[in-house]
Amino acid sequence: MLQAMKSQWKRFWKEEDGLGMVELVVIIAVVVFLAMIFRNQISDFIETIIGGAEDKTTKLMGS
Repeated sequence: MLQAMKSQWKRFWKEEDGLGMVELVVIIAVVVFLAMIFRNQISDFIETIIGGAEDKTTKLMGS
């Protein structure tokens, strides 16, 4: 009985079907979690980048 359980456990441990999907879901969850935590900093960073690009475009166009 114990030997059968041990062999079943080894077979389960070596089987990797579906493991990629679980890893993908965990990575997406971590990225979403971090985005929620740092959403204000991310927004400020993007606004700074867009604002800088807008200023340079305005200077380049001479308006």
